Amino acid sequence: MTATTAETTAPADATPTESLTPTLRQRLRAGKHWLWIVPLALLIVIITFGSQMARAGGEKVLLDPTSPSQVGGKALVEVLRGHGIDVQLKSRSAELAAAVSDPASTTVLVHDRDLVLTSEQWQRLADLSVARIVVIGSLPDAAIDPDGAVLATGFATANIASDDPEVPSGSVPAGERCLDAIGTNARELSNLGGTTTTLGEGATGSQCYPAGSGYLVTMTKPKGTSTEIVTVASADPFTNSRIDDHNNAAAAIGLLGDTKTLVWYEPAPELADGSPDLGPGQYVPAWLTPAMLLLYLVVAAYAVARGRRLGRVVHERLPVVVRASETVEGRARLYQRAEARLRAADALRIGTLTRCARALGLDAGTPAHELADAIAQASGMSRERAHYILLTANPTSDTDLVQLSDELLTLERTITTPLSGMSHDPSTTNGAHDVR
Repeated sequence: MTATTAETTAPADATPTESLTPTLRQRLRAGKHWLWIVPLALLIVIITFGSQMARAGGEKVLLDPTSPSQVGGKALVEVLRGHGIDVQLKSRSAELAAAVSDPASTTVLVHDRDLVLTSEQWQRLADLSVARIVVIGSLPDAAIDPDGAVLATGFATANIASDDPEVPSGSVPAGERCLDAIGTNARELSNLGGTTTTLGEGATGSQCYPAGSGYLVTMTKPKGTSTEIVTVASADPFTNSRIDDHNNAAAAIGLLGDTKTLVWYEPAPELADGSPDLGPGQYVPAWLTPAMLLLYLVVAAYAVARGRRLGRVVHERLPVVVRASETVEGRARLYQRAEARLRAADALRIGTLTRCARALGLDAGTPAHELADAIAQASGMSRERAHYILLTANPTSDTDLVQLSDELLTLERTITTPLSGMSHDPSTTNGAHDVR
């Protein structure tokens, strides 16, 4: 099938049209619904990292010597340093051993809150032969070896609560069996519960602040050693919020301030050889987290860029002359190749109806059957024949399509051309309906 029409060319002196390519401002305005995603993502990142930093920085660890929180122990450290005590903070057994340069003038405070020390590590601690070892909380089984003394033998332990009816409320007096150096200056200690200890048979020493069936503080020096072992039932009396209650500060100074050096030992998990036991997070390089965050942001930005909506179609003048007949012929070849005769016939009928409606002064939105009635009345053709040509004919071959095209052209000429002197010769039909 082929069709030809008059050629159309662009005027040589046509004024160039304004480019419709959107500017940067137009792009930003069109994509403003995406702009809230970036600050929202940044806000989520800031809140997440801020909460993690706040949680890490504000984590309340009981008797943390560096923490100024209510449960921390920084106030006690400052008090001891104010009394001229050299306070050193250690968390590794190797660091502890290196810090003990003069055992006879060194006190070691052990706060093994997570019970990570093994029997071998307790033994190495005992082998330091320091003047005093103060254990916050009861001595664990790892520190008391029934077959051979690690730190001490003959201890009996019991747990008490601060509201135990057998224990004085508020504070506990030093008692008669307390060492004078402690009991004279610290006549009472805050009762906050904990694990009490009692010296067994054959063990000599001092027992202070009786609570229930045991004592909040015990002091003993095992036979054959030069190290005095002190157990303190609870760390709470020495925290920042409690250090000023009753005689807690005096008791702490009496227990920890007898020597020139105090090594505050809060053991961290480590391997049997003394090397640090790194957790899974400690194997991750410090640069990996910000690098992963940057990668996530790049991926998110790329996804937003690739997923953005396409802009509107930009109409621009072509710099060449385009023959209108090429478009018609190209579409005709497509119809012919697809054998779309009915579609080609509909295109011809739509053109005929549109031009006839214009010639008869009818609105372009007039229904097709009303247009067919008007055309039949104006042309003198029967209503049935006009409806068949204009609406219902279904060509099944190229010959039928060419015949329908000729009939449509004849009907259109009858409407749009004066009737006088008109004769129809199919061989003279315009190329616009020349369909082969």
